[in-house]
Amino acid sequence: MTIVASGASIGAIIHPIMLNNLFGRLGFGNTVRASASVEAVLLLIACCLMKTRVSTKKAALQDSKNIINSLSTDGAYIVAAFGLLIFSIGFYFPQFYIQLDATSHKLDKNLAFYSLIILNFASFFGRILPGFFANTLGVMNMMIFATGACAAVIFGMIGLKDIPGVVLIALFYGFFAGTFVGLTSPMLVVLSRDIMSQLG
Repeated sequence: MTIVASGASIGAIIHPIMLNNLFGRLGFGNTVRASASVEAVLLLIACCLMKTRVSTKKAALQDSKNIINSLSTDGAYIVAAFGLLIFSIGFYFPQFYIQLDATSHKLDKNLAFYSLIILNFASFFGRILPGFFANTLGVMNMMIFATGACAAVIFGMIGLKDIPGVVLIALFYGFFAGTFVGLTSPMLVVLSRDIMSQLG
């Protein structure tokens, strides 16, 4: 799952750079068309590579009701869903505001633009690497550490005022936010009583 999740980080690195460089040369309309063409080709390749692993037979309505009832009484699932909701409120704060924070401190505009690229670059590794250690260290332990580290880095943005600070915040937050994204699905698998019926 962590390898699958890393694709979003690659897109978040390539697209801003591509769009930033093409707007001046091709104009807005043609740049968006070029971006859409890249996406269309990649999605076509992805669709051709996928196949169904299990039968597509529709589950009975009663089975769906049983699954919903079991999930609504599963304390671990409810707490995890509530925790993900609360964490998601602050999750995108650095991604939305790190560039604005850099420009408001009168730092270089190129650095402000590339701060988001640096964040997504670190996020790529944050999504890939934890998958190799999840079985050893435990998915839940890694999620707790990653979310705590994300919160600490967000508070660290209060002291952001120079170029090294921007780079360090982007690197640390990107890595730990990537860990959170990459391990969210495995965490839900760990919490499921019946993986085949409750997930999907």
